[in-house]
Amino acid sequence: MAWIIAPLLAGIFAAFIFTTAKYLVLLRKNPIMRGLALVPVYFSITGCFVVMLLASKGGETTKGLNDQQLVAVVLGVGAAIGILVAVFFVPWLYRTVVKQDWQLRWYDIAKGPLLLKRGEVPPVPSGYRGRVRNYYAGQSNDVESRPGSQDDIDVDKELPPHPEEKKSLIGPKPDGPWHSSSVLFWYLKWTLFRGVDKDVVSAQSDGDALSGDIRDMHSRAAKYDNKAEYLYSFLQILTAATASFTHGANDVSK
Repeated sequence: MAWIIAPLLAGIFAAFIFTTAKYLVLLRKNPIMRGLALVPVYFSITGCFVVMLLASKGGETTKGLNDQQLVAVVLGVGAAIGILVAVFFVPWLYRTVVKQDWQLRWYDIAKGPLLLKRGEVPPVPSGYRGRVRNYYAGQSNDVESRPGSQDDIDVDKELPPHPEEKKSLIGPKPDGPWHSSSVLFWYLKWTLFRGVDKDVVSAQSDGDALSGDIRDMHSRAAKYDNKAEYLYSFLQILTAATASFTHGANDVSK
């Protein structure tokens, strides 16, 4: 039953979390500032789930704690994460995303509130690409737009409309008989690397009985503010690291 219940619960939680972000942030007239205000909240909630997961695995630091104490640890660590994010990370996000302070580096996060006292941002040097990527690059433009800032449009113009072409690991098949060394070596590379060399982005437009044309589906979906989405991309690092840990813990037990 766990194989059935766990995916259903994960889907319900994911839909709930995205729905709250959609109506509280993405659909608002000023999604960037709304997003900044809620960044500590989402980090705190994510931190609570991560700590709860780690504690349920029975680490050395949680041995001997009763249920009430475990709840206190989970909520306490989650609240501490939210406070740290609000004090140090949010000012850095504000300067880099809203003010587009191109001089800041990742280690400037430690300066926290001091970043808010920085003066005007100097002119952006030519060739600077910016930190915020265009999450809709290469998609059709005839889709429904969502509220966003004018700055978001400017960032999109700086980015290439299509991703750079990926270099093939296999390369074209050389001329010659099948038993020649060059052709045999090409077959070896084809056998080992054809899965790695697969262009999964282009394959999404092939369509099949189960998925259809995924790229066309995405091109017709609603577009949101790139900067607002960028604010929460850092949470993916935290959740991906947690997923790696749980996969490892599960495989070890097997």
